[in-house]
Amino acid sequence: MHTLLPLLIFFAALCLRLIYIYEIAANPFFIAPVVDAHTYCLQARIIAAGHWLDYSPGPFWQPPLYPWFLGVLYYLAGEQFFLVARIVQAIFGALSCTLLYLVGKELFNCKVGMLAALALALYGPAIYFDAELLPASIAVLLLLLLVRTLLRASTKNAARLWLATGLLLGVAALNVPTILILLPGLVLWAYLGRQIPCPRRCLLLIGAGLLLAIAPITLRNYLLGDEFVLISWNGGINFFVGNNPNYPETTQIRPGQPWLELIGRARAAGYANGAENSVFFFKEAWNYMRSQPTDYALLLVAKFASFWKGDEIGRNRNIYYIRNFSQLLSLTLWKQVLAFPFGLVAPLALLGFALVFKHKGPLHLVLILVFSYTAGVVLFFVTARYRLPLVPLLLLLASYALYWLFEHRRRLGGTFFAAVGALVLLGIWSNYDSAPMDMEGDAEVFYNLGHAYVETRQLDKGIEALEKAARMAPNDAEILVSLGTAYAFKKAFKAAEKPLKHAARLYPERLDIRLNLANTYFSLKRYREAAAEYGAVLAANPTHLDALRSGARALARSGQVDEAINYYERLYRFKPITLEPLLALGYLYGKSRRPDQSLRYYQEALMLDPNHLTARLEIGQLLLAKNELEQALEILHLGARQHPRNPRIAELLGQIYERRNNWEEAIELYRKVLELDSDYPDIAAKLERLYRRLDSPPAR
Repeated sequence: MHTLLPLLIFFAALCLRLIYIYEIAANPFFIAPVVDAHTYCLQARIIAAGHWLDYSPGPFWQPPLYPWFLGVLYYLAGEQFFLVARIVQAIFGALSCTLLYLVGKELFNCKVGMLAALALALYGPAIYFDAELLPASIAVLLLLLLVRTLLRASTKNAARLWLATGLLLGVAALNVPTILILLPGLVLWAYLGRQIPCPRRCLLLIGAGLLLAIAPITLRNYLLGDEFVLISWNGGINFFVGNNPNYPETTQIRPGQPWLELIGRARAAGYANGAENSVFFFKEAWNYMRSQPTDYALLLVAKFASFWKGDEIGRNRNIYYIRNFSQLLSLTLWKQVLAFPFGLVAPLALLGFALVFKHKGPLHLVLILVFSYTAGVVLFFVTARYRLPLVPLLLLLASYALYWLFEHRRRLGGTFFAAVGALVLLGIWSNYDSAPMDMEGDAEVFYNLGHAYVETRQLDKGIEALEKAARMAPNDAEILVSLGTAYAFKKAFKAAEKPLKHAARLYPERLDIRLNLANTYFSLKRYREAAAEYGAVLAANPTHLDALRSGARALARSGQVDEAINYYERLYRFKPITLEPLLALGYLYGKSRRPDQSLRYYQEALMLDPNHLTARLEIGQLLLAKNELEQALEILHLGARQHPRNPRIAELLGQIYERRNNWEEAIELYRKVLELDSDYPDIAAKLERLYRRLDSPPAR
């Protein structure tokens, strides 16, 4: 039975996770993830195409392990990527439950291990995150593997196990770098726990394993970015988000206008992206901590309290809203007086922490890891996603607390009542003043929902969701842009104009908004307004090629020929070997009666594409107008061989022969034009004229 139990736990946990995946498969987020998950999926696609090390320019912005993991799955699964990735993570989640049982059995006993494993199998947030394309699922598994390896290493004291511990810690850091905060705790445990002979040797082996895992990434960052970045350079801004006077607001910032304004502070201060950006934000956070020590201390207390509260704090996502798509999640994640499940787990885990504190041996390792990881989350900022990797160890402590209470239920002594009293007080504190469970959705929820619907081309549903979001947050740039884009996808350009125009008025410096508005005006054939918006983009960014190209088209269509020529000349300087500026300049110079310039650009176009019919015809026409008949003849004869059934080439050749008084050849060519196109303008009159000159009646 003891050998069968881990398998039963694994399959029970896996079945629950597969049921959840089945329930959310119709959810638009399933194949159109948003925010960080969207970024990871884009990176996975690039990695699957072969860009393993250079999918991100310069040093890594985010840790690379999870994008690589998704990249492998994308390469193997192709179109089934979104399903396969979730199934693999469901397997990881089930393995985590099995590992937790083994760790609990080793540290406590089989009952505690089984209770903790079953709790993790049924733990709503774990089920949720195992199906999210985010690093949390792997982080849970890696932390449990690390604990299991540490326990075995401390028991067997084998060099390979200490080295493996360092490797696992390094690999886990490539997924979530804040796990490195466990290092000081491990040093403390090694020296003060007195469980390890020769702690220096063990720590050196851990350090060697850590170096083996992280050093290649640091080297890659240096080679591609010429600066020292240990793993990724987003640490500074993440630290600032959690340590500043406006903590509640900054933690709610999502990608978009507020985020652009935040990261723009480093650039405005003269700090480039990469290590410099990270240094800037670490300095900003440190300045706040140093200048307002009392406020900072109160902030740390508030974050520590938030960590132990029952609420599942979302990071750009409202976890509770997803209950609308899943019965299983509705049963395993809720708030009705009790914020289940963490509002139950937290007080039990804190009681378990106190009960275990008096024990010696490897149990102190768990306490040190819990304390260190909690400190790591609190030092940055608290969300359900960042708290989740610690939950298995908290479930272990909570399970031990339940076991202890059950074992001592008949000994109604002072210790038992003190434990029960503490549990009640902790439970009240953990669940007091919990935020309401929002199942209706706010602006952010409907923005994400609308984005997902639009991504899956369910445009009507997407527009409906984005309209709701816009009513809730009428001045949100990203919502307005997404709404305008959704209408544009539906070809409802008039409807797209309103939100985009409002966004451009609120955020005139946002070039992406101005460009979208310009494209909308262009689609509405309001070319002068389109040209003005493209011009605004180019005033801020003169090398914006899309704005330059589209602006040139808008100017040309609005009849502003000289301005269009100016834009196309600039585009030609940036893109000298592309056809569009060459052909456009040839046409526009011809329209403005500057044949020499027109001829030059058409000739360049023909050199670029010798089979281009329009360029060849226009060159022939221009040479004919200049009476350079031999050159025109050469150009058009080659065109006739390339395009033998083109009536325009035959007609131009006929004109050349007519001017050379080769009337019979001209007649033959004009007759060919009639054969190819009986309605060709003026060709019958030209034939009539030539027949009269030959004093020969036209053929019937």
